[in-house]
Amino acid sequence: MRITGDYSPPGRSSRRPAWLEVDGAGGCWLHVGEERLRQGRFSDLEISPRLGDTPRVIRLALGAAFETRDNDAIDRLLARFEAQTGYRWLHWLESRWSAVALGVVVTGVLVWGFLNRGLPWVAEQVAVRLPPEVSRSVGQGALDMLDHSVFAPSRLPAARQRALQAYFQRYAHGYGEPVHVLFRSGGPIGANALALASSRIVFTDELVALAKDDRELLAVFAHELGHLHHRHLLRRVVQDSLISLLPALLLGDVSAASSLVYGIPVLLMELKYSRAFETEADRFAYCFLRANGIPPEHFAAIMYRLAAAAGAAREGGLPDYLATHPAPKVRIQRFVTGEGFACR
Repeated sequence: MRITGDYSPPGRSSRRPAWLEVDGAGGCWLHVGEERLRQGRFSDLEISPRLGDTPRVIRLALGAAFETRDNDAIDRLLARFEAQTGYRWLHWLESRWSAVALGVVVTGVLVWGFLNRGLPWVAEQVAVRLPPEVSRSVGQGALDMLDHSVFAPSRLPAARQRALQAYFQRYAHGYGEPVHVLFRSGGPIGANALALASSRIVFTDELVALAKDDRELLAVFAHELGHLHHRHLLRRVVQDSLISLLPALLLGDVSAASSLVYGIPVLLMELKYSRAFETEADRFAYCFLRANGIPPEHFAAIMYRLAAAAGAAREGGLPDYLATHPAPKVRIQRFVTGEGFACR
């Protein structure tokens, strides 16, 4: 059999017309001009797999190459000499739309399963095994950034700060590392509380002013303690890193990171995990309050006031899949009825 193509000498990009001769026993010769060069057995040659109708490259001795567009002839020879059977099956699959569609569905199911089950599990296992130095570094870095760009020094009287810190510590005893409560003026984020990875919880002055009962602040403290207990910040860092890499791995193009096709799925998955973490912290807070004899309705009360202050208590708002937290009405109802919060 004769296969026409182009020959590239070792270490050079230039091409010369050539043809490949394969005899009935599988012997292979390369014809370039008047030269006839022995290439061994055809079944021993390194041949690139077929990809549609793109040219195939056959690697020859000493780094030389032979390129041909006669894919059908190459396939017939591979089948005849029973070489590269795996690649032939690959071409058979990719040349049939039904097989391609099935592959897309299977890939989608596997990716969905990994994002919903595998990724959270991996992130949790990594987060719980990180040394304390990493947690402190992440928490301190987050606090430094917030102090520089968001927070201002607290205006709460020092006596009020100490009283709240002592009040929280009475209930935090026995929940792992000592928790340090800090106070800041919230500025653009207003009434809020944040749990950092370094066993620090930050309350804004605005949140303290919004509370009508210190037990409401204790309920918020319990929620933030839930974030610390479940190591949500570290898990979020791990998950976000893996989510950001996944589209690039699937698409094979890191530059896609700037495209809308890349950004929307990443954003939606991050929002989903935010809601899951908030629900997990709510469950911790509910059980914490029940265990300490504090009515969980205190969390519902401060949550209602927060939602009203943010204008979120009214009907409507963002769709669930575009929200970082579960809907305020849903959270309030759960703390009133205990629905979905099974405490051990």
